[in-house]
Amino acid sequence: MKKTGCLLIILLVVLLLTPAEAAKSDSCVHTEATPRTAETEMQLQQKIDEIIQACTASGASGDYAIALWLHDWLINNATYDYSFSIHEAEGVLLYGTGVCESYTRAYSMLLNRMNIENQQIRSSQIDHTWNIVKIDGYWCHIDCTWDDPGTGGHETHTYFGMNDALISRNHPLEAPYTPICSSLNNYYPIRNGQLCYENLDQLAEILSQQATAHTSPISIVYVGTDSQHSSFNAFNTWFSENNWKYGLAEYSISGIDYSCVINMTYTDPWEKPVNHLEEPAPIPSFELDSPEGRFILSNYANNGVLLILGRYGCSNTAHLLSMLAGKVNDLNSLGIEVLVCVDGASVPSDLAGLQEQYPGYHYTYANDRLLWDCLSAVGYASNSVTYPCVFVINKDQKATFYTTGYLNDTTELISEASAIATNNPLPPPEKHSDISSTLNGQGNINNITNGEAIVSALKTLSQQKHVFLVMDQYLNRDKISQMDYFESHYQMYENLGVCLVACFVQPGADLKAAYPHCTFVDLSSDDPNYSIFDSEDFWRLMNTVGLSGGRSNLSMFIEKGGNVAAYVNGGALSITDCTVYAARLVSYSAIAPASLTTVESQAFQGVPFASVNLASDKLDRICSGAFSNCKNLKIVRIPESVSVIEEDAFLDCGKITIICTVGSAAFHYAVDHGLDWVCE
Repeated sequence: MKKTGCLLIILLVVLLLTPAEAAKSDSCVHTEATPRTAETEMQLQQKIDEIIQACTASGASGDYAIALWLHDWLINNATYDYSFSIHEAEGVLLYGTGVCESYTRAYSMLLNRMNIENQQIRSSQIDHTWNIVKIDGYWCHIDCTWDDPGTGGHETHTYFGMNDALISRNHPLEAPYTPICSSLNNYYPIRNGQLCYENLDQLAEILSQQATAHTSPISIVYVGTDSQHSSFNAFNTWFSENNWKYGLAEYSISGIDYSCVINMTYTDPWEKPVNHLEEPAPIPSFELDSPEGRFILSNYANNGVLLILGRYGCSNTAHLLSMLAGKVNDLNSLGIEVLVCVDGASVPSDLAGLQEQYPGYHYTYANDRLLWDCLSAVGYASNSVTYPCVFVINKDQKATFYTTGYLNDTTELISEASAIATNNPLPPPEKHSDISSTLNGQGNINNITNGEAIVSALKTLSQQKHVFLVMDQYLNRDKISQMDYFESHYQMYENLGVCLVACFVQPGADLKAAYPHCTFVDLSSDDPNYSIFDSEDFWRLMNTVGLSGGRSNLSMFIEKGGNVAAYVNGGALSITDCTVYAARLVSYSAIAPASLTTVESQAFQGVPFASVNLASDKLDRICSGAFSNCKNLKIVRIPESVSVIEEDAFLDCGKITIICTVGSAAFHYAVDHGLDWVCE
């Protein structure tokens, strides 16, 4: 089976449990020391003598080794008291449990016995105590409590030997505060060989040096002041951008917060292909759908195409889009189309993040076969690939150059693209197709007799509105994407008279809250086993369009009145195609005369129409104020012939939806003014 990915690596992530810091701090109430009985005092001193004898017998010598041994004894022989009742030193020393005060007081008593200077410190902001200790002439912070997370078995040295800057990331210090802890000489990670960094540039330098030497494991620790920093995330980012340089095949990583250890597996460095094709390779014709329309390779017989295949969330893809962002307009002016096909994208909301972050590109939905068809055409032999993949395609629909994986320099790519320049205007994408002719079948839900809850609800809704139905046993990405887009463009669908009905097994309150404009139906209501296959309603809907079974999910677009215009069994119906279809079903309140050439200022001022179709193919201009103060106006259809729409043409209107043609003046007006638009 062929595999694609932003990074085709095996990531074995082993994250240690984080300390139960919030629970420990929030309930650690300060108490005055409670007088001990003579018997308890004797037991306590005997226990301290026993611990000190064990420390001496271990061979620990010098302040650092002794302080570390005593720290380790405490965290390995005690657990946190989640009843929050044991505050005295005897808690952790005699009974093996206590809150932070118990740890702090016990550690102080042990250090005092070994003549190591120390103090107990408190932060009222987090209601927590710990120790500062003078080791080899340097004061430092040691928090035994936070180095003993959970209920045992995950002890660490994360908080041993910190200076003020590091402990302040999550231990607020209170002024006046003395003595100052300014040194990292006693910081455990550094004393034990971990490589420290303060920023991402330093981390990149360290990792590059270690990877060049094929070091494994690589142990790193963050010593900056950003409390939100994660060494794990910082390493992952560096790895995704640099693994190819050093032949990093796979890794496992362990650690928490600011410190981690990475075990690396190295291979030979990947060779970055310089893929100049001596003989241009014919690229199979393709069609790429987008919210704007359909981009078809055969339409570019007079133009070049720079085809970028990437994935949303892939740092390699984002890096390339960032580097090329300022050059897209220049390439377009040379007659070169730049298409970005986004793996995993199927509805407009999947592309919205990239469009906002890297504007100017033509983003399209995923095409399952395109990547491998193109790679096969250029002779790429491997069955795995690293995103992004880029193809330079000339006006004869032949690839002259391609590359895969991380690109740190686009000079060669821009040079190759410029070589196919034709200086011809780019063709616009084609209009969306009619879903009733491209998808598979029709039926009428009103023909169903004895309908249960789902069918009855659909029958009722379809008397007032068009219904976009998504039905599945479990939530999946396609359904979530469809609901995301519907919710973010709710006003447009309200204008078009479309509602969305989502049928899932036990849709929870959180899901309903996230999509307040969606109607939910619980598929488990008539099935205690939560199996969609036993839902009579599901089979009734399937039978409506001539299906007898097979898959566990269904998408439908049901016209007002109950007719099923289109459906997909086992997949996701295109919400974009459904939107276009709904726009074509609009019954307009007013239709402009066929001879109209200009909509003059104030021509429709204040009229109560809900929808207007400017149907004239002779119409060229819509003047300022033409639709001013049309509070009821929801939909305006503007023909492709209109070349000028003045700035205030729709002054003081409500939230309107513009029905238009891809690339037209109306399309650009809607985009520039933040209006909802549907391209026919």
